[in-house]
Amino acid sequence: MSAEGFASGAQLADVTIPQLLSQRRVELSDEIAFKQKRRGEWIATTWKRYSDLVAKLAATLQKAGFERGDRAAIMGDVSQEWLLADMAIICAGGIMVGVYFTSSAEEVGYYLTDSGTSFMFVGSELQLGTVLASGRADQLKRIIVLDPAWKKAGGPANVVSLHDFWRETSVDADIFLREQVAKAKASDLTSIGYTSGTTGFPKGAMLTHLSLLAGAHSVTLFTSKLRSDVHRVVVHLPMSHTVRAHRQRHCLYSSAWCRISARTAQSSLRRSRK
Repeated sequence: MSAEGFASGAQLADVTIPQLLSQRRVELSDEIAFKQKRRGEWIATTWKRYSDLVAKLAATLQKAGFERGDRAAIMGDVSQEWLLADMAIICAGGIMVGVYFTSSAEEVGYYLTDSGTSFMFVGSELQLGTVLASGRADQLKRIIVLDPAWKKAGGPANVVSLHDFWRETSVDADIFLREQVAKAKASDLTSIGYTSGTTGFPKGAMLTHLSLLAGAHSVTLFTSKLRSDVHRVVVHLPMSHTVRAHRQRHCLYSSAWCRISARTAQSSLRRSRK
């Protein structure tokens, strides 16, 4: 379905995130999905490459025992690997639990217990240390480190690098995504985001495909050009933030692509014009 097909928003009632990703793969295969700066250079990833990696990671999760409705948490700074893990969890039929990368070990332990998380993605050695100190690490089936430069040197058996986790997986992305699209429903739960907990323990806000896409669609109500004109979305908020999730989903059915940045907001906006 084209971006203009979502003008009223009513069509979102039967649409899922895997469905939109699959459509992007077919319709905009060689177009840019996002860019991230690595080693001083902006590296572009196409929709085909992104969906290939999503399918590979989602299939690996399922192979490791991740089932539909299971929870997988992500804790890490802004990165393309975060986007990959997020989409893979959802395409595998799971529920993504966003954890702020500055959370304490006590907070992480609470989130993992309250959500019933069974798999965990961490951005780096720093977040890995926090998870290991949370008191919940030994109850997780896998703790996957997303940092491409991270190498395991001892430690718990359930800790693994992303490279080692999925290196033996081979999957036909087209077939895999079609299968997941057939299983997904707009009413399925896709993510749990925790509040600040100002009135007690943080509350887990449960979001379905429909609620996430409706939130993303609401942004386009300010101007219809956001649904059709090519534009860039700068991801500067923590990746676990719900607004970030809405803006990323917006890229799935508009003519936008994401520029991922962990710099200051002013710096990010200046660089996004390049």
